[in-house]
Amino acid sequence: VVGGMVIFGFDAHDRPGHHAGVVALDAATGEIVWYWDPDDGGEPAGCGGVWSSPAVDVDAGQVFFGTANCPTSPEGWHDATEAIVALDLDDGSVIWTFQPHEPNRDDLDFAGAPNLFEVDGRAVVGLGNKDGHYYVVDRATGDLVHDVLAKESDFEEGSNFSFGGFIGPTATNGAIVAGGTAGQGANACPCLHGIDPTSGTLVWQASEPLPIYGGSVIVNDLLFAGGTDFTFRAVDLTSGETVWSQEVPGVVAGAPVVAGDDVYAVIGLREPGTGAAATSAGIAKFALGARDDTSDATTTTLAAYDGPVVLAPTDQPCVASPCDLAFTFPPPPDGLAPTAVLEITTDPFTFRMEAEGLGDPIQWVAPNAPDVDAGAEVVALALAVSDEQPIGTIICTFDADGVCAADTIPQPSPRFGRLAILALPEGAPFPSIAEGVSRLVYTTTFDPPLEVVEPSTDEDP
Repeated sequence: VVGGMVIFGFDAHDRPGHHAGVVALDAATGEIVWYWDPDDGGEPAGCGGVWSSPAVDVDAGQVFFGTANCPTSPEGWHDATEAIVALDLDDGSVIWTFQPHEPNRDDLDFAGAPNLFEVDGRAVVGLGNKDGHYYVVDRATGDLVHDVLAKESDFEEGSNFSFGGFIGPTATNGAIVAGGTAGQGANACPCLHGIDPTSGTLVWQASEPLPIYGGSVIVNDLLFAGGTDFTFRAVDLTSGETVWSQEVPGVVAGAPVVAGDDVYAVIGLREPGTGAAATSAGIAKFALGARDDTSDATTTTLAAYDGPVVLAPTDQPCVASPCDLAFTFPPPPDGLAPTAVLEITTDPFTFRMEAEGLGDPIQWVAPNAPDVDAGAEVVALALAVSDEQPIGTIICTFDADGVCAADTIPQPSPRFGRLAILALPEGAPFPSIAEGVSRLVYTTTFDPPLEVVEPSTDEDP
């Protein structure tokens, strides 16, 4: 909100025929003051959408933002695709654009909100890209000042889909820029980075956090950020060391907000690929001072069981007939190309997976796994309640012939919405959230979830 206007961006999400861009509305009336159209009045190509909030240099009268990829490239590609863009605050006309990439289908969005700061007295704008680089450009001209590679992005060229790099906004206090990168697989991290914006060098990289999709915020000498390991952290801004952390009920994929002595974190996600609503999502408040403990305790374990199991009938792949599994998430370690066939029956329950090419279990363990020193001797298959409730049970381990088979669920829940293959130490129990994320070999969603009919499980875990 600036100059009596509300300025926001919107994204076509790779859908040709759908408009994207930036709009300035009169804050009093809601009427459109100006609209920046990445297609310049032409047929929408689904390119150059705007994911996040703009930043505004009020004195210079400039609006800055990043734009998304182009699924139809090279058709539809234009000089504001995958770009940092500067518009005139008064009328929305383009002042300059900065593009680090040639036309491509690699999904290398500028996803976050820009940072405004100075380098040796020079006004600059900085923004991270999904290619893993943080770019700093001159605010007046759009010329590149420098860029810093925090972490190589993980994408297959031409696939129009990338997981890694900067997605959530970074934060800055002028002396340092800090924020997280996303990614998948054992080599996704380090995922939290501190950058010297003057020299364009990395000051530190934190080894503890797992992939980060949400934004960061700086207060005094602390950086607050959450990640996919269901953990919210305060990190020393000068060293990257974790000062304080707290496990939370879900993924933290939004930016925290600080108000006085209180910090608010946005928690939870919808089950990907399904219509299931999130049940543990919400807001968590953290505060300086004594804790007012009014929350109910929750369990992270399921009851032991060794009897017969019956599932409700369900019409989906791998149930009642074999199906092939594609090991694409997380990507296999270099040199491995695993394949597998899975078949599940419901009444009575049986489970059988035959896999080839899984390699040595330790190859799948992230170097920054919380318990990396424990190693990994087996590959095990587990059922979990859901993405937002990643608690569950290990049902079998793969033998020397690559077979994992079971006819019971040792700790039944009313339902299981996710299957995961994990690289674990011999005899290890179902892992903690952070450990599970860093030991993942394969995961997929059951849609709808597998419903356990027998034994009767009346209450959700």
